[in-house]
Amino acid sequence: MRHRFHLPKSIETYVTIGGVEMDVTVFFDYQPEEPRTRDDPGCEGSVDITSAYYEDEGCILSEVSNDEIDALADRVWEKLGEGGPE
Repeated sequence: MRHRFHLPKSIETYVTIGGVEMDVTVFFDYQPEEPRTRDDPGCEGSVDITSAYYEDEGCILSEVSNDEIDALADRVWEKLGEGGPE
């Protein structure tokens, strides 16, 4: 029997916008790595940042640079205990 566990759908972390570091709640979608088998090509694991909320300003993801979104994804991987795809 396969044991399932539930991953968080959000983490508390920080984001830097215009040189200012802000605490945010980041929501994400997570696809775990699926190993290749004889019948299935498998896939790399992935994290997609879906939103980032700062205090009462709502979602500020549109203000976040692509490089910072990548950094947010790296922080999610760290929280998940994985290094992320190579």
